[in-house]
Amino acid sequence: MLLDAQSNAAEQGRLLWLLTGDGPPRTLKQIACELELEQSTANRQVNAAVRAGVVRRFRESGSHAWLFEASEDGAALYERSVGRHLDRVDDALAEDAVALVVGTAARSKG
Repeated sequence: MLLDAQSNAAEQGRLLWLLTGDGPPRTLKQIACELELEQSTANRQVNAAVRAGVVRRFRESGSHAWLFEASEDGAALYERSVGRHLDRVDDALAEDAVALVVGTAARSKG
């Protein structure tokens, strides 16, 4: 069950990465192409994200194609997730910097 949750989070993260930002809303076909997914896989992931409320589905006037974009909740979730990952990177880099300084100081004394 945990593996399924992690896999779903990764799928949702890739989808939100694509749909959050300055790019235009995308069709299901565009999403499948850009994420290099089979259209059936993209359909399953997008519809799950719509049900979860992190992706919004709509049609433009006069068009038959559905368009998809991150919802406000989806964009906020993506931004929080990116922030957490960047914090982890910062922490790891700070630990490496401390280890480097301590190691360099120890070698210079010896």
